[in-house]
Amino acid sequence: MFNYSYQNVTGQNGAQIDYSPHHKVNLVLNTDERRRVMGYLAAHFVGESQQASAAIHSYTTLDAKIGYRVNGAENPWTISLAATNLLDDRHSEYVDTVNVLSSAKYAEAQRRTLWLRVDGKF
Repeated sequence: MFNYSYQNVTGQNGAQIDYSPHHKVNLVLNTDERRRVMGYLAAHFVGESQQASAAIHSYTTLDAKIGYRVNGAENPWTISLAATNLLDDRHSEYVDTVNVLSSAKYAEAQRRTLWLRVDGKF
């Protein structure tokens, strides 16, 4: 799957609205979930945006998952390993205006996250 979106969201004064990047792109490769070995790979790009007068730089993330179905279709159990932000891109998604005591101007997005998952029917 591939999708691209372009948005030009402006206020009454003609300035770009906060948190509205012009470009967003997603590319997803996904295997058939009915197979014994399954996988998922997704790349996400978000273009530059702004909040107030601060620029929020563009960023790209990569997510992945690989799984293995242990039993047949009647009683399936699946073990999978997944990761979000696989490349550990340390980007900012918004400016931290809530925490005035913090010295950090930008709030960092979630770091790389790995998890092991077991699903089943019984």
